Amino acid sequence: MEHRATPLPTEAFLVSQEEGGERARTPLPFSLSFFLFFWGGFFVFFFSAHYLSHNFLLVFTRARTHTHAHAHTPPHTQHQNSTSCTRHLKNLNRRWTAYIDTDEFITINEGVISDAQQRIHQPGGVSRLLEELRNDVNGTIQNSDFYRQNRACYTIPRRLYTAVESSTNEVTRNVTLGFDPVRFDTLRYRYRAINATQRYGFCKSLVDVSTVPDKFLGFNQIHGSAHRPFRSLCPSQWVEYTYPVGIHHYIGSLESFTHRDDARKNYAKSADLWKKRAMQQRGGSDDEIRPWLDGFVKFVGQSAAAYLLQGAGVLTR
Repeated sequence: MEHRATPLPTEAFLVSQEEGGERARTPLPFSLSFFLFFWGGFFVFFFSAHYLSHNFLLVFTRARTHTHAHAHTPPHTQHQNSTSCTRHLKNLNRRWTAYIDTDEFITINEGVISDAQQRIHQPGGVSRLLEELRNDVNGTIQNSDFYRQNRACYTIPRRLYTAVESSTNEVTRNVTLGFDPVRFDTLRYRYRAINATQRYGFCKSLVDVSTVPDKFLGFNQIHGSAHRPFRSLCPSQWVEYTYPVGIHHYIGSLESFTHRDDARKNYAKSADLWKKRAMQQRGGSDDEIRPWLDGFVKFVGQSAAAYLLQGAGVLTR
């Protein structure tokens, strides 16, 4: 597991966590089946299946005083979790919310945005780009009309990054001294499963929760999945990786992949399933997301970054 920074919409996604990370320093008296945090203008919602992500909540409440975290007793289904969280965020007057998993990271597509890596290096890079896209009335950025026309929900294409290893020089390139890149999937794994312009599986969503009608948010309401939470608001979940904003999805090592149970029926995190996906590399490699760590260290300082990222890559229960 790893507290990993993601260059998502703002400072908020500069740190995130996968299955199996640092042990919580203070035990929590309740279980979390999902959790939320707010940092830098975006509220972030993660599903957590059977794994209980206590650390992530603690790290952010310590890291920034204005971090907000909220936990519910687990409802019966992921769909009900989604509805409950969306209702809660709307009541807090929040807006953009990411519906993604803890092994996924929103980033900028360098195939479309020429200065993607410079933007990823800066906190808030994705949110600033989204604002530019919404205001690109002349259509100077590829596919910006998608963001102008869909004001309530963006479906974001995903890429799968496999477990194919890179050379030591490639993995350590531009990594801040004092940090081991092998402990971070976003730095260690560089190979795409399929072509760079193809999406892998269903898209995920960014939703402006302030626009979701109250009639969709009743306690007994069940809507779409994290791929398309509200069908009447979110466009097709079949969007190719040719848009300015995308998601990196990491399969990780065999040890991390099989470390936790999966709440979905008949979807065991088995070695056989990992082997079917882990060695694909048809899409070649890239370093699109690599600048996040150096940017994060510069943003919070070396000592704070080391504190927040200690225990990254350590699998625990």
